[in-house]
Amino acid sequence: TFNPDVIVQQGDKLTLRCELTFDDENYQSKEITWYRDESRMMPSGKGSRIRVLKQSLRFNDVEMTDSGNYGCRIETPKSLEWRNVTVRVEGAQNDGYESESPDLGSTMSALRPVDETNELDIYSK
Repeated sequence: TFNPDVIVQQGDKLTLRCELTFDDENYQSKEITWYRDESRMMPSGKGSRIRVLKQSLRFNDVEMTDSGNYGCRIETPKSLEWRNVTVRVEGAQNDGYESESPDLGSTMSALRPVDETNELDIYSK
């Protein structure tokens, strides 16, 4: 089984997608379940910071506490497969520059492209 590590920066967006290794057109009755550190993650709504969807897990504004082991379980009438990934979140980079302006950080983060994201497809090998 392929077990990649992904490293993201605090505040980034991250999408983990659970991909089938066989022709999923024939398996419309597949069931995908997401886990974090062996605890099942329940589906969540649009306003959630972490959205648990059928084939993907979407993080909006990654936090340090999101570091951990994530997995998806794919069950079809003919098979059961697992995908695993370790997510490591690093703190925001500090270039050593200091400012007394309290809103400098928010000004700089506002310049970052809104659609910037990290995406990872999780396959088994």
